Amino acid sequence: IADIDADFLNDQLDEFDILVVAGFQGYNENLEITTLGRGGSDTSAVALAAAIGAPCEIYTDVTGVFGTDPRIYKAARQLSQVSYEEMLELSALGAGVLETRCVEIAKNYNVPLYLGKTLSDTKGTWIMANTDLLEKKVVTGVALDRDILHVTLACSDIGTNFVEELFNQLDRLSVNIDMISQIVSGDDMNVSFTCKDTDRNFLNQILDSLNDKFSGIKCSVRTDCAKVSIVGSGMRDVSGVAARAFRLLCSNGINFYQVTTSEISISYAIDKDLSEKAVILLCKEFNI
Repeated sequence: IADIDADFLNDQLDEFDILVVAGFQGYNENLEITTLGRGGSDTSAVALAAAIGAPCEIYTDVTGVFGTDPRIYKAARQLSQVSYEEMLELSALGAGVLETRCVEIAKNYNVPLYLGKTLSDTKGTWIMANTDLLEKKVVTGVALDRDILHVTLACSDIGTNFVEELFNQLDRLSVNIDMISQIVSGDDMNVSFTCKDTDRNFLNQILDSLNDKFSGIKCSVRTDCAKVSIVGSGMRDVSGVAARAFRLLCSNGINFYQVTTSEISISYAIDKDLSEKAVILLCKEFNI
């Protein structure tokens, strides 16, 4: 989305009570008109609200944002308020209720965003700036992403430009990676990361290219993994959250292959067949 003519919209609002707008349109890198892709309707709505300085209300088939997927944890409670950054983390980590682009625009232009159910009197969820929240929970939500691959590459010669070539290839094929770690021991180096399983064909191309250029590369790709994440802006100010989560998973026999953290989230790569159990345990532990 390049621009929205706010003057035109405001002139029309002076004359009409309701405007019906054909959204979902933008342009690509070649300046060709195209669709906005997944979440384009929500993105259009927030962009229009940002242009005219109005709040945005989105009505859909759910009553609001829940702390986790209620299909997995039936006791999950709906959130009355959630911050932009928490919603961005939840969306990026697997919660599918809103696309990240929609929330990013709302955050960038400070647009209060409301999500509610169509033709329902049930109160929905307000997504707003962190400073506007009355109460900040330590853990706001638990997200689950079942559609990941866990990749580990071992190279026996750290003197080569193996890592640079790996990430150049990932960038060239637009493979979005997450949960990156690197371990160097003597002359050996291990690089691990996760990516979407829809990128498997691109990943195979990259691995073939690396094997042609470097010798002694060993590769392991786990397809039976899921990513479970806890998210909460209160983590910044409360210690011991990571320890509670680690103890909980370990004491219930849930091993994790990789862990990454941000200021407000902790993500674990675990066995897919234990992922729903992990979500339920974490929800109970943090009162989601």
